[in-house]
Amino acid sequence: MQSWRLVDTQWEDRINPVSGRPYQAVRQIKDVDTGMEVFMVRYPAGTVTPLHAHPCGHGLLVISGELETQSGSFGPGDMVWYPEGSIGTHGASSQGPMTALLFTNKAFGIRYIEGTP
Repeated sequence: MQSWRLVDTQWEDRINPVSGRPYQAVRQIKDVDTGMEVFMVRYPAGTVTPLHAHPCGHGLLVISGELETQSGSFGPGDMVWYPEGSIGTHGASSQGPMTALLFTNKAFGIRYIEGTP
């Protein structure tokens, strides 16, 4: 068993390579057998990952703030799931920062869709 407390999270500062916008993340789990991964992510207000696809299914469980996606907004306790290969955007609303648990069904990867800001 593994456990962690959100208040004790040692966030890693990152920059989105396409938008240049900052965000924070930390990998909590990477399963050596399946490649499944679990991350905590935190986006500042108005920071959204540009249009992209992943070679894995992935979900976001909103912990705090408001998650903006191409299909609408979601608040604490809401979860969204992107099937493997689906194209989308996600990040924080302009109203404030957003923290979520991001999890995958196999190894994480990302491909940005050309021509998007």
